[in-house]
Amino acid sequence: MAIRLWPEDFERKEHITKAEKSLLRSAARNFRSGHFAVGIDPVGMSTPVVKMGMYISPDEGLITFSVYQGQFLPEQAGMYRMIVEMTENKIYTRLLDSKLLIVRNGDFKTLKFPYKHMILFPEQKIGKVAVTDEQKEQLQGYAAIDFFRPVSSQGREKTIADLRIFDGIRKAYDTSFTQLNDLECRAIFERLAPEYTVVMTEKEHISVTENRAAVTEADLRITGNEKEYRTFFLDEYQVAQVNDMGTGHRVILANPGAGKSVLLISKAFKYASLFKESKVLLTCYNSNLADSYNFKRACADFGNNNNLFIMTFHKLVKKIYEERLKTKTESNIASDDEIRNCISMIRSGRIDLKFKAV
Repeated sequence: MAIRLWPEDFERKEHITKAEKSLLRSAARNFRSGHFAVGIDPVGMSTPVVKMGMYISPDEGLITFSVYQGQFLPEQAGMYRMIVEMTENKIYTRLLDSKLLIVRNGDFKTLKFPYKHMILFPEQKIGKVAVTDEQKEQLQGYAAIDFFRPVSSQGREKTIADLRIFDGIRKAYDTSFTQLNDLECRAIFERLAPEYTVVMTEKEHISVTENRAAVTEADLRITGNEKEYRTFFLDEYQVAQVNDMGTGHRVILANPGAGKSVLLISKAFKYASLFKESKVLLTCYNSNLADSYNFKRACADFGNNNNLFIMTFHKLVKKIYEERLKTKTESNIASDDEIRNCISMIRSGRIDLKFKAV
């Protein structure tokens, strides 16, 4: 398959940084296949100054990366390595939750494919940093200072392949790995970039392949809780809409089943991961739809972030009465008069209720 960029129309997206755009351009020039995504938030660890992304190579495996702002500090080499190892462990554990992505070796499990995390320093001026031999050894395979440099020391254009980013894999994997298929790529996205997938409630009945030759780690036992749901990718138009982070009211008109609900939950995921210090509300009329949204949220992993609120509109009003007004609605469902009264108090400032996005 040809390389797919996430998002494809990144040049027009203001929330994607200059460094991330440079990465996507480089990937478009140099990668022949796979998926290259920026602006994602695997296991809730991205920050306003440390953006995250991933590259899935069907033939080589998975790389996740953190894009650091500012200059590389040699004296922080040990800290950089510790952060990489912590991030790598969290993402590795998250991936092991998927039946599609693991092989069994007796009572133990390991990933099917090579995986590692690394950090990038796009703003670092090459030749302006003095790194000792000890620091170089500490960061071997953990960090790339010259990832964005267009010319190598030999004077020719450097490709991303020249960086040999899949060297030095640290986590256990099945050494008989040959290739990632489309189902496995979707499973990786569902675990690491849920805003780009549609997850159905029905489970996929997948048996975990057993490979006695696989390398294992003592604490990675088969738990029986590994699962897999039917998962689909968003199309290019939907991805573009999810990454449209402008302000103001938006209206989406479409036929039943066209994907409006998919766009709403995906945009809610994106806002919640980008603005972790703010609250994001997803509300709807139908309880079944709210249950569906909450199921998809449960499938995603936002780390310690609890800033995404999902509930029906009537439950929202009931919650406001109970928690802000310290009273109860007349019944389990807020009446029209109670809703009008609630809206009036919010507009007048009697109820302080603020969300980054609704």
